Amino acid sequence: MSKLKYFDISWFSSVDGPGTRVVLYLLGCHLRCPWCHSPHSWEISSPLLFFENRCQKCGSCVDICPNGVHKISNGAHLVDRSHCIRCGACIEICPSSDINKWNTSALGFVCKELEVGELYQILKPQLDLLKDIGGLTISGGDPLLQSEALAELLKICSMNGIHTTVETSATLNKKHIEDLLPFVDHWLIGLRPTKTDKVEDWKQLLTNIELLAAHNPNQITIRTPIIPGYTNTQIAYDMIIEVMHTNGIKSIEILPYNPYSENYYKAMGLKFPLEGTQLLSEEELIQIKSVFTSAGIHTEIVA
Repeated sequence: MSKLKYFDISWFSSVDGPGTRVVLYLLGCHLRCPWCHSPHSWEISSPLLFFENRCQKCGSCVDICPNGVHKISNGAHLVDRSHCIRCGACIEICPSSDINKWNTSALGFVCKELEVGELYQILKPQLDLLKDIGGLTISGGDPLLQSEALAELLKICSMNGIHTTVETSATLNKKHIEDLLPFVDHWLIGLRPTKTDKVEDWKQLLTNIELLAAHNPNQITIRTPIIPGYTNTQIAYDMIIEVMHTNGIKSIEILPYNPYSENYYKAMGLKFPLEGTQLLSEEELIQIKSVFTSAGIHTEIVA
């Protein structure tokens, strides 16, 4: 049986598909959206995360690392990830870290890898509880990058009467969509046109939306992050409306900019691309919502 690589599970979500849901977050994404709130999901293998506020600066990691990745200098913990071989020795010895709980540790790798059957057994008790009021949502990263193994998991869910939703950018080859199509009940499609989009990504997205809409447009909800300076333009709204009307898609969810993702960029040693970006006001979001509702589209703001 195939394996899936994931980095987190949310056991009780009311904003990731119909009803109340378990959300499985898979690793891997080929896009690098500046507003991404999960940069630690980009690579199919884990980056080394370092959360400075949890570090005791004891120096244990400095002593045990074979490649000099860690250094304590003038009271600061410096991390040179270019020499990291992902051995995990620093995490094992760190008094503020647990190799199985990266999101509460000073040091951690996010990747977890399990066979599909084993992963389903972990999810099953909660899925059984939510079976009549929700189901399982697969998010990421972009789940399409693991479509073959994911199809196995979704098939098991389908056989057991579990409602399934997949959230994706839909910018990969349509074969990935076709792998999953028989086992997916609902699709959350990220549609966020910007002036920096690659033409080939946009064309592939349109191809995949047409494929899904031909199957059943009522199984599609568009998701659009409203990012100041990127997606909050009338041109973007008009493009989204045209795509939805052309394909008979009736629902969209507006996602306000999330400023709290900066923490993950810092933990990866990366500069936060949207530093200083201001949140849109509630009035501005309501005005954007009216653009879509006036076009006959059911619109919700998902905070």
